[in-house]
Amino acid sequence: MFSSENRIKVLQFFDSLNAHDPTRLIDFFDDKIRYEDINLPKPIVGKENIQAVYQKGIGGNLLASFPDLKYDILGIVEDEDKVAVEWQLVGTQKNTFMGILGIGKKIRIRGATIFMLANNKIVEIKDYWNPHQIYNQISS
Repeated sequence: MFSSENRIKVLQFFDSLNAHDPTRLIDFFDDKIRYEDINLPKPIVGKENIQAVYQKGIGGNLLASFPDLKYDILGIVEDEDKVAVEWQLVGTQKNTFMGILGIGKKIRIRGATIFMLANNKIVEIKDYWNPHQIYNQISS
């Protein structure tokens, strides 16, 4: 299987997410990285701002409630400087999240992320997923 530098960089990014260490993520980002999540009102620009989002979100509230959280890669497609990843986020709720007590319910959330890379750095991330899936799965 052919693996380009961009594909390898994106897979290393997901490895860092799965290691639950958002501070490692900053090394992957270009200084002027742009992060767009369809659930946020506007894009976030700059690696320090994006690192803060990961520390509060995936590394903060979400990890505190789902300490075994893990991204499974379902598929990956590459086209020159873009890498698209279909993923599944899985975990077990151990603590309160969205006002719902953690009683060991498992979540399985599917989504996709498109990365744009330049000079071996991630310059843009676009996340497509539905956070209501989490609520629907832990409240039922």
